[in-house]
Amino acid sequence: MTEYVINNKLQYVRFQLVDGKLKLFFDQTISKLQWVFNFLFFPFLIRRAYHDMPEAFCVHIGFHKCYKAVRDDLINYVKTNIDSIYSISIYGASHGASAALAFCEDLVFNNLHQGIMLECNYGGSPKWMSKKAEKIIRRRVCTKAIEWENGSDMANKVAPFYTQYKIIKHLGQPRKWYKWSIKDHKDICKMMKDRYEQE
Repeated sequence: MTEYVINNKLQYVRFQLVDGKLKLFFDQTISKLQWVFNFLFFPFLIRRAYHDMPEAFCVHIGFHKCYKAVRDDLINYVKTNIDSIYSISIYGASHGASAALAFCEDLVFNNLHQGIMLECNYGGSPKWMSKKAEKIIRRRVCTKAIEWENGSDMANKVAPFYTQYKIIKHLGQPRKWYKWSIKDHKDICKMMKDRYEQE
């Protein structure tokens, strides 16, 4: 079993293809440069910056650039091995949660999921998409993507209110807007990593 790693300082991804099952893990913030991009809250208007689409929407520019840094390598890997893949399981934690969901939506938008069981589980996600983006992405991946929460997870409170960023539906303990917990955030990130390694 060979595990591949992409680490270009903007996004750390581990993935492996075993017996037709491709699974990927988009890790949480590791490098100092990732921390810088985490706080680039400026909305970035894209008309699908990595492929054409009829509707434009805004996303967190920092997270978008981090996903773009690994996007081509991952999409090309899927295209190259498409005939031997029957399921794709995507996991993402914290900083990597936005990239995990973006990758899932990317596969759906480009019809790379046809005939493939596709599932995306992510947790500890900061808010990173506009209200319009949230509606569009939810519509595309609503049956394939689940955000796991841990109640008082501090990351779910970021970015600032003025950005009006959203995150998609959740599963787990209800959000508590008045509580900020580093422990809850670490716990949900560990759960995502464990699921990748054990499933």
